Amino acid sequence: MFEGWLGDGLIATTASIAIVFVSGVALFVIMHGFVLPRAARLVQSTSFRWDDILSDRRLRRWLALLSAVVFIRLAGPSVPGLSEFWVETWIRISAGIAIVFSTFTLNALMMAFNSVYETLEISRSRPIKGYLQVLQIVFYILGDVWVLSVLTGQSIWYFLSGLGAAAAILLLLYRETILSLAASVQLAQNDMLRVGDWIEMEQFDANGTVIDIALTTVKVQNWDKTITSIPTYRLTSESFKNWRGVEELGLRRIKRAVNIDISSIHFVSVDEDRTNLDSLTDHLLTWLRAKPDLETEKMPLTVRQLQPGHHGLPLEIYAFTRLTDWQAYEALQSDIISHTVAVLARFGLRPFQEPTDSAIRSIGLEDEQSRSLSASAASAHLR
Repeated sequence: MFEGWLGDGLIATTASIAIVFVSGVALFVIMHGFVLPRAARLVQSTSFRWDDILSDRRLRRWLALLSAVVFIRLAGPSVPGLSEFWVETWIRISAGIAIVFSTFTLNALMMAFNSVYETLEISRSRPIKGYLQVLQIVFYILGDVWVLSVLTGQSIWYFLSGLGAAAAILLLLYRETILSLAASVQLAQNDMLRVGDWIEMEQFDANGTVIDIALTTVKVQNWDKTITSIPTYRLTSESFKNWRGVEELGLRRIKRAVNIDISSIHFVSVDEDRTNLDSLTDHLLTWLRAKPDLETEKMPLTVRQLQPGHHGLPLEIYAFTRLTDWQAYEALQSDIISHTVAVLARFGLRPFQEPTDSAIRSIGLEDEQSRSLSASAASAHLR
């Protein structure tokens, strides 16, 4: 083709190579800047959801690069003046690059597929991102082997047979990946975790909403907007708490305690076998049942005494509220605790509080003043 235009010789060969590469770059610009973006806008206007995969920018970029490399690969043998060695080298190098770009294109296609899948309701209970990432690893390995096969001229089975000898090393290198794959299957099959679930995992200081479930990590957005990454396999090897059941009911739990000074607990009267703490419990139950934001019919509501200790007797309020908004939920909790602390004095009770430095100093000052007064009185008596 080029010989008819440029003839032969070194100048013709150089000019032909330059034309091939310039044409490849032009093809990339046309595909990436015009053809694929217009195709993406066209598919976005349709009601069919899956064709929106083409809207992914990474996929469009790799498709454009792949088309340019394929053009250069096909045009190479037409360059005049190249020896058989250089034609073979051209074909092998361009074919190897095409395989690499094909691998990236395929992986971008899977991620675009996952992005569209995540718009479906089923993706919350059946995420597939972890499985796709396993396929990505497989494609990367196969792509690398294929590139080596093309560049060296060896059979692809020659390199694949060598992978068996390296299996033990691969197991060590990808130990967490393999464990995470097994954990992903277990999490999905048992419906243990979904995107959007509220979970608690104290080992990682995680307390918030699951925003991503991948092959190796699960990302949790905590209530303070920080992000915690948890290895996927740790979610099956260790315990975590999932609040999905409560959220599906549209409820949130309240579990707060006030420590009571044990020395302030006493009988209401000599004739009644009843303490002022029991009277407080009855008052709080009546007051809580009257609050419209608490769910008292379907869920338990109780005010209970916990194990007493060095910090007094904990009186715990356990209830569920219909308020799921964080600010409203915290405001209700504050209202309940404030009322509980404020009403203690009515029942002759005191909250437990460890003495502060100023209280200790005031006691020491009172003792010193008392000793000084005693000494003065004794001195006056002697006189």
